[in-house]
Amino acid sequence: MHKHGLEATRDYTMIEAPFPAHKAILKEKKADLVVGVLPFSYDPELNEFARPLFDTRSGIGPIALSFWTAASHSSTGTAPRWSI
Repeated sequence: MHKHGLEATRDYTMIEAPFPAHKAILKEKKADLVVGVLPFSYDPELNEFARPLFDTRSGIGPIALSFWTAASHSSTGTAPRWSI
């Protein structure tokens, strides 16, 4: 947004909300723009009243999304196990 001359607090207000709530926030006009992430962006009801302005590909190009997770097993007294 800064790249296009928009400044936070002067031109827009950012709010935080969990992804599952974005559809209701947009539908109830509590926000004008929300982030549509998978799987929520595939919701047919959302797509009845919303339209994409841009997607990841047009913003930063093709990407590969991956998750790294870890769990601590301190309750069992064993060291954490890592898996990639």
